[in-house]
Amino acid sequence: MSSNDNDKEHNAKDQDQRVLQLWVIPTDNIDQETTLPSRERAVNPDKTIVLNTPDAFQKVVTPQRMEILNVLVESAQPVDIKTLSRVVDRGTETVCNDVKLLSSHGVIEVTETDDMMTSYLPYDTVRVDVDFPLASSPA
Repeated sequence: MSSNDNDKEHNAKDQDQRVLQLWVIPTDNIDQETTLPSRERAVNPDKTIVLNTPDAFQKVVTPQRMEILNVLVESAQPVDIKTLSRVVDRGTETVCNDVKLLSSHGVIEVTETDDMMTSYLPYDTVRVDVDFPLASSPA
């Protein structure tokens, strides 16, 4: 198999994957649709969530919420809140609040019925990019 064939196969696999991109980039006074760097468009994510400071990212993606994401990735199917709470060994109300916050930011999907809330990660890959502006050099 030639190198070119390997590239085509790799690109085809990437296209079959659903990608969520979390991007931490200062966004004050910019039009995200037209001024996000071309690198973002090249990744071809299914969804990009832009958080404008590292602090904003840390408020959304805490170690406890990463644990929830890991459980959802490993399960590859919807998980109800009680099961999720048991697996991460945390209170149901706390896990429910974390799930709602992750859902409100578009990181996970939640479905609710009369007596149950389930959550799932509708992506195969989650990419996190953090851009730090360079400090201006003294004149």
